[in-house]
Amino acid sequence: MTITKPLAHIWEKMKSMDKDTRIEFLRFCMPYGSGFDTDFEIEENKKCYIIRSAYHCMDSNGFYCGWIDFTIHFWKDIPCNKGKDFTFCINGRYSHHLADKYYLRGYISEAIYEHMYYTNVNKFEGGY
Repeated sequence: MTITKPLAHIWEKMKSMDKDTRIEFLRFCMPYGSGFDTDFEIEENKKCYIIRSAYHCMDSNGFYCGWIDFTIHFWKDIPCNKGKDFTFCINGRYSHHLADKYYLRGYISEAIYEHMYYTNVNKFEGGY
C-alpha cells in the first residue's frame, strides 16, 4: 500500500502524552464495526507501536466465515520505514486464505489508514 497522506496530526497529538495515554489514544484512532469487531491489543517498544487485532469477514451470503488476524507496526521514526507511517501484516495461513479469497488484504489496511487519517484527534479526552 502506498501512503500519500502522512499521519502527522496523530504524532503531534501524542507528543505530550504519557505511555498509557498514548496507547489509549491509538486505540481511539482505530476503526470499530463493519468487521472490526474485536479489541486492538497495543504494545510499545523503542521503534514502534505493535497493534494486533482481527477482522471478522463475511462470505458472499452475508454469513460470518472467519477471522483475519493481523499486526500493524506503527513507526515512531517515520523515515525509518521508507517513509511509511505503518506496515500491515496478516498472520496465519487461514487468515491469508480468507484475505485472498475475499480480496480483503488491501481493504483492511486502507480502512485502518483512512480511519486514522480522518480521526478528529481533538475529540479524544483520554480514557473510556
